Formats: sequence, C-alpha cells, structure tokens
Amino acid sequence: MEDFKRDSELWYGDGTIILVASGLGFKVYKDILVKQSLVFEDMLSFPQPPSVEGQQACPIVPMPDSAEDLRHFLRFLMPAKKPRTFNSMSACIRLGHKYQIDSLVEDSLPWFSKLYPSDFATLDKHRPKPLPPTCAIATINIARLTGADYLLPMALAECCQLGAEIVNGHQREDGTREYLALDDLGRCFQAQRKLIEARVFAIERIVNQDLYGECKNEDGDLVEEFHEQMREGAIPGFCSPNFWESIGERITSRFPEICRQCRKELATEERDQQRQIFARLPQLVGVTVDGWGKSRAQVIKGPNERANQSTTKRGRGRGRPHAM
Repeated sequence: MEDFKRDSELWYGDGTIILVASGLGFKVYKDILVKQSLVFEDMLSFPQPPSVEGQQACPIVPMPDSAEDLRHFLRFLMPAKKPRTFNSMSACIRLGHKYQIDSLVEDSLPWFSKLYPSDFATLDKHRPKPLPPTCAIATINIARLTGADYLLPMALAECCQLGAEIVNGHQREDGTREYLALDDLGRCFQAQRKLIEARVFAIERIVNQDLYGECKNEDGDLVEEFHEQMREGAIPGFCSPNFWESIGERITSRFPEICRQCRKELATEERDQQRQIFARLPQLVGVTVDGWGKSRAQVIKGPNERANQSTTKRGRGRGRPHAM
C-alpha cells in the first residue's frame, strides 16, 4: 500500500521513477532526470527501494525538497505546462542549482531581470506589476546563490520599503521562511537613509517653481502648494526610499487643472531625477555591479560580439597565405 498521495498533475502512467516529497508522489521519467543532472545520475545509480505498486518495477525515491518546489522544478523538466510565476521560477533556480542543471538556472534568471532590472529603460517602460516587497528578500538570496549581482540593486532598494518587517523574512509557498544574510540586512539599513535623501533632493528639483515660471495659468503656485503640504506631513511619501514612485502623478491627481505643458515639464523632470538616482543605485545600496545601466541582453551581447570579431580576424589571418 502506498504511504504517499499521488500528485494529480505529475503522475505519468508510463513513468519510470517515483519521487516523494512531503508525502506527495510524482511519477516521472528517470531518463529525463539523469540526462540533465549529474546529481540525479549519481543519486539514482544506487539501488533504489522496490515499488509498492505491485504492477511494475518502479523505484521510489524520497526527496528532501518541499512538494511545492519539486512540482515547479519537475514541470520544467517534464512534458508539462510551465507557468512562470515568482514561486515557480524561484524553485527552478534553487533546485536547478542544487541538482546542477545549469541550463534551467540560466533560462530562469532573465525572468527576474525584468522584475529587478539593471537598466532604466526596463524600469521605466517594461517592468511588470510589482510583486509583494518581501519577494525582494528571496531575489537577493537568489542573486547571492547564482552570482547574478545585477539583481541586487533594485532588490535591495525594494527591501528598504519593508521597515521593521524586513526581519520577518519572506514566506515561501510551503510556509517556510527565508531571511536576508546579516550583511545584506545591514546594507538595507544604510541604504534606506541614502535613498530617502536622494528622493527628497529629487522632489525638491521636481517642484522647483522655475520649471513652471512661464505658465500663464500660474500652475507653479499649485505645485508649490503641494510641496508645502508634503513638507507638513499632510501628504505621505515625501520621506520614502521608493524613488520610482511617481510624485508627478500625485500632483496632477490632486490638481487636475494643471495645464498640459506643465504636466509634460513635470513628467520630464521627474524621469530625469529617477534616471539619475538609478544610475547611482549600486553605490546607494552598497554593491558593485559590472555593466550597470545596460540591459542584460546588452551585457551578454557585448562579449559575444567581441569574441566573434576576434574569431573572424583570426580566421582571415590564417586564410591570407593560402590565397597568395
């Protein structure tokens, strides 16, 4: 009699191995596992406990991972639907790293680079709806695990929004929690103050009346009124580390009569200030990132192009004597 429950999704009738995690069994294909992972190849080379099904020889292997993580991981290895969510992609990287499936890790990291970008264009135009802030804790740990330092600046900046909640860590799908390393926790404490200072300076520039001095409607007075209300604490968000949150949208929402030209000036100055903060973000959060300010595609493309050019030059050099 089986002492586990069959997973309703990953249970193939012709599967050749059963992986059991947290009392849940996944009947999958052994060949797929061993072809992609030396860890699985070594692990499954030892004699396994016999099947309890009584129908065919199908070894049962207990796994130390959570059932939730293992399901996400197996979906990307087996012929199954592959939903891309924060939980699924995190599990793929953690278990892909653990079981040495480098291709799975490399294919999963770009998903995170869209959420925690290294170039302002992605942040400004293509960033999906923000995740719960504690997801940044898990992202920092993923960056440390894989050496993907380009994820750190935006993830650390988001952690600065958590306040005291940062010490509670991030709760995974299976209920367990993961926490920041003490060094990264300290970085967040220091970065929060620096980001607040940078945002306050940016707001002072955004609401500078000189930008709106030529307005016939005297909209500069409305912007200054908003500024005074923020200083007095009537409007939250003045002393916030969240530099990518739009103050301009708050101003135009509070004073919809602001003219189109002033709205344009406001948006332009705000984007310029955000871009300047973003350019200094690694310094503000206490990390070093090679290629900061470039998209991951640009960073990866650069070395490949140089390598291709070098190969082409060497090839031409070898061909000249032959042609003479």
